[in-house]
Amino acid sequence: LMMWTLENYLGESVFNKIMKTYSERFIFKHPKPQDFIDVVNEFASENMDWFFEKMLHEAGVVDYAVSKIESSSPEAKNGYFGHGKFIELIQEEGIEEEIFVSQVHVQRLGPVALPVELLVTFENGDTVEKKWDGEAPYRIFYFENKSKIEKAEVDPYHKIWLDVNYENNGRYRQSSSFVAYRWGAAWLFWLQHLLETVALFS
Repeated sequence: LMMWTLENYLGESVFNKIMKTYSERFIFKHPKPQDFIDVVNEFASENMDWFFEKMLHEAGVVDYAVSKIESSSPEAKNGYFGHGKFIELIQEEGIEEEIFVSQVHVQRLGPVALPVELLVTFENGDTVEKKWDGEAPYRIFYFENKSKIEKAEVDPYHKIWLDVNYENNGRYRQSSSFVAYRWGAAWLFWLQHLLETVALFS
């Protein structure tokens, strides 16, 4: 699971170069864990010591969740006070559209922190992706859009194989069958990789 998570983080092409170099360099030898880490750092675009420190030396699990979604229309601004008098604002028709202000609350429930992605889908079909280092136990993301949020998913592309609970990774703003969808997607994801593994050794 750690290796699959690493592959998703670095990308398939980089990971393949790492495995090829590692296998060729240490064939018929007795490499230590640091030897593999050194090869990873040789090809990765950043130093990955932090990743192996979390995976190999920190206790606990990885678990991220979308805990709350809110979308609301801001209060209309009818005017302002100036020189002790209320001055009314006159808005031209058709100039300004209603904008909804939304919040997505994401929690880190496990002690092990990894970078994660957040995918937000609005009712009009617009999507927004955000990246988060995942270090804080709690993060609120703010959005403005012509529509309310329909759903939000953390780790939408299943890059973190070590997440212990896929059920809480996504949420609809209104109640729906999202939990069933997440379980179905998770099972299909695992089944696909299981079949790939079986095909590899058959």
